[in-house]
Amino acid sequence: IQATVTGFTAQSQPIVSLFGPRQDESQSFVLQFQTHSLTLGSKIQILPVPPQTEIQQSAMNQPFVPASFMASREWASLDNMLESLNQSQMTQLAQNMAQALPSPARPASIPATALFFIAAIQAGEMPGWLGDRVAKTLQRIGKGASLERLAREFSGLQKIAADTAGQDWKMQPLPMLWQEEVHKIILYHRDDPYRNDDEKPQKKGTRFVFDIELPRMGLVQLDGYVRKTNLDLIVRTEKPLSKNMQHAIQKRYVQVMQATGLHGEVAFADRFVELPDYAGQDPTQISV
Repeated sequence: IQATVTGFTAQSQPIVSLFGPRQDESQSFVLQFQTHSLTLGSKIQILPVPPQTEIQQSAMNQPFVPASFMASREWASLDNMLESLNQSQMTQLAQNMAQALPSPARPASIPATALFFIAAIQAGEMPGWLGDRVAKTLQRIGKGASLERLAREFSGLQKIAADTAGQDWKMQPLPMLWQEEVHKIILYHRDDPYRNDDEKPQKKGTRFVFDIELPRMGLVQLDGYVRKTNLDLIVRTEKPLSKNMQHAIQKRYVQVMQATGLHGEVAFADRFVELPDYAGQDPTQISV
């Protein structure tokens, strides 16, 4: 369908007019993005796109395969839900869902949101974690397949927790909201005794490693050790970080520690901790 730019909103969003099939009069629409490349009278082509492609629908209906799920860096079901709420102008519900997701944009809330998510998986409480209003709205706008997919993932994650319960490193996938997209990170954790200068075990703490991949930095490991109100962190990268970058991270770390009432130090390393892959059983035979 060909459309003509007939004006702009105060926010520089183009207003276009077009004739739809079997219409005698033009209709005007506001495009939901800002642009400076279009001018009055510009002609553009508009291609209708269904709210969910057949490929997306098929992906939502696929069985849960643990090994494949753990290998992916995207959390498609959650990302699809959040995107659908935003596209449907359900702003408040989209914000409610976003607030429930761990996000580096809100570092102080990451422990609480991550623990709440883990607790929901252990209890099998997908609807309780997502919220009744959000779940009902997603069902109403045609996202039942995404809800069913997330329910299968919750069941599958319970199995992953059971599979790794007896291992040295336990594994827990977590959603992470960044730049309006829901990514997946793997939390590895284990109980470790704290050792003093004499190498004598002291009070136990928990060691954890976030294994993540960032566009500019590549693979990054956040290697932490927490006991009571102390949290020490090692940022591990493929290449050494610049002094300016290290200083910026240290400054931000101090701010987060002060905001959360914790204490600790941050250090840097250019070698990684060796972590296990999720093996489970034959991925062609296990599904939920």
